[in-house]
Amino acid sequence: NHIGKLGEKLATILETGDVLLLQGDLGAGKTTLSRGIIQAKFRDPSMVVTSPSYLLDNTYRYGENDYIHHMDLYRLPVGYTEMGILGIPSIFDSALCLVEWPNRLQSKFMPSSYVDISIFIPSSGSVPSDVPLFNLSNNERD
Repeated sequence: NHIGKLGEKLATILETGDVLLLQGDLGAGKTTLSRGIIQAKFRDPSMVVTSPSYLLDNTYRYGENDYIHHMDLYRLPVGYTEMGILGIPSIFDSALCLVEWPNRLQSKFMPSSYVDISIFIPSSGSVPSDVPLFNLSNNERD
């Protein structure tokens, strides 16, 4: 799986305080990318990593005091204001955060720096259908 393999490679450079905002349609591969990152951080390719869509946040502890927060904000309404329930925005500085559906965050809850990853499912005929398209951008706010 191309997306999971990309997650494994990203895991080698990600650390506490890094935030990935994962964008894409339903089924594009946001959770698969997160699974690749989490399994690589734990060095366990068979580790069960599920979507946090009903729980909103699955938290994983690895190392001494390192945490990964895998969040799925899909079920929250756009502009939801009670982000304290998830520890947002302070959690962004104390953990590696993988945030699916970040468009649900109001601008005041956005992290000060993040990598925005957009995953597109290619239309048939443009590229092989099993190869996703990615758009990466690094963002810092003042």
